[in-house]
Amino acid sequence: MDYLYIVGAGGLGVEVLDLLKKDSAYQKEWSIAGFIDSRVEKKGMLIGGVPVIGGVEDAPIHGKAIYCSAIGDMVLKKQLVSALIARGCRFIPIVTKCNIGEGSIFGSTVIQLNASISAFVKIGDHVYLDTNCAIGHHVTVGDYSHIGRGVFVGGRAIIGSEVIIHAGALIASDIKIGNNVTIGLGSVVLRNVPDGATVLGNPARIIK
Repeated sequence: MDYLYIVGAGGLGVEVLDLLKKDSAYQKEWSIAGFIDSRVEKKGMLIGGVPVIGGVEDAPIHGKAIYCSAIGDMVLKKQLVSALIARGCRFIPIVTKCNIGEGSIFGSTVIQLNASISAFVKIGDHVYLDTNCAIGHHVTVGDYSHIGRGVFVGGRAIIGSEVIIHAGALIASDIKIGNNVTIGLGSVVLRNVPDGATVLGNPARIIK
């Protein structure tokens, strides 16, 4: 049996822990061994009965140790995950009860309950897809992005890396979202969004 470590002991980490505890199929493959979190004050805490092991330097690297990422802050997530990969840690995808269409591929990402992924979707590494989001056909999602609860992404849209799309947003078909973009709660995106922008509203407008 392998031993799973959740990277991030904050709110998102708690959600992933809860998700995994409810999935009996996964429990047959591995045991939830602990959290990895860089905050010194978290070390030694118990969260849902699972210990916070410590930071990168404390992360086990034996052959049966596996990892998944659950951090909402994209910058911190990339820093911590990159350091763990450099240490030799192995990340896996977490895919629960959801709909995944033909030809879709994904890296070491977390896909929450009731997400819907259509055909021929490509999702990168360390992406988080929250509950009830819907991803249309031939969509691409870059590494380290976060697709919030109830988000809809239309067919053939391209979502860059390190993008945060907050809950309830709608991305129209064929739209291109650049890297390091933030899309506000409930926004309706009808035009392409450049790198580094923050957009909000219906229709969404650049506010930063």
